[in-house]
Amino acid sequence: MSKPVIPIPMLPTDLTLNENLIEVVLNDLKDWCYETKIDGFRIMTCCYPDHIECYTRNGNRVEKLEHYLINHLNWKLFSGYIVDGEVFDTDVRKTASTVRGPNPILNLYYYIFDLIPIKYAEINDPTPLIDRKKVLYDLFRKASPSKYMIAIKYRRVYGKPDTVKDQLFELAAKMVDRGYEGIVIKKLHSPYEHKRTLDWLKVKKLYSLDLRCVGVVESKSHPGILGVIQVDACGTICNVGTGFTYEQRLKFWNNPKLIVGKIVEVRFMERTPAGKLRMPVFVRIRDDKQHPDC
Repeated sequence: MSKPVIPIPMLPTDLTLNENLIEVVLNDLKDWCYETKIDGFRIMTCCYPDHIECYTRNGNRVEKLEHYLINHLNWKLFSGYIVDGEVFDTDVRKTASTVRGPNPILNLYYYIFDLIPIKYAEINDPTPLIDRKKVLYDLFRKASPSKYMIAIKYRRVYGKPDTVKDQLFELAAKMVDRGYEGIVIKKLHSPYEHKRTLDWLKVKKLYSLDLRCVGVVESKSHPGILGVIQVDACGTICNVGTGFTYEQRLKFWNNPKLIVGKIVEVRFMERTPAGKLRMPVFVRIRDDKQHPDC
């Protein structure tokens, strides 16, 4: 028996908390596009002449999903290809429950954004993204899959270098407000590489709160400097460990009074059900404020 083909996905780099990476886009605006980022479950589907195999981004096979897609994808027309996308229910937690739970899958959307030949499951596909998209759209027109199978459309990035960054972040925020995760900016002539890449950049909506710093904690890996500050996030104590320069880490650890008790601006992705801040980043001390936002 031959070794099963387990595809390795191409992964985007997060631009949201690394805004300086926008320079790779600004250097050649004409070669970039963007598309909606679905907050779902990454699934790569290998389509063979007689069956399909579905794999998560970690290489785990999901046979339950295969039984569902056989009735919706018209998969035989995709034979020889790996279909790459995200499955989605009403939200990310419900999606995980639907895919992993014991109950049969009834209504699950598959948002497909890429397509590569199976021979490129583990080696880079040199075909440019714009050509892979054309093949995907052509096959979709021929296959006429069910309404639960959706080929994600892309739009080109337009604008002036000095304004396009704000436009992209505003667009990502609008997508979040509509129930999506944000957007992904992609280089039109990028190959499909099986790694995290700067040719795909995801942008999400950031939130900001002005919170009181209530403590400092020494770095475990670098003793003698600041590791994290602790902030009171509306009654929940949260650690904030990124966003500081080396000089700030030295200064705040050697003289905690410079920050403890002060109001600090913190950006973050979202609040967890337990009230914690997801991916918090220190922005600045708000010397102009005496009271926190909550």
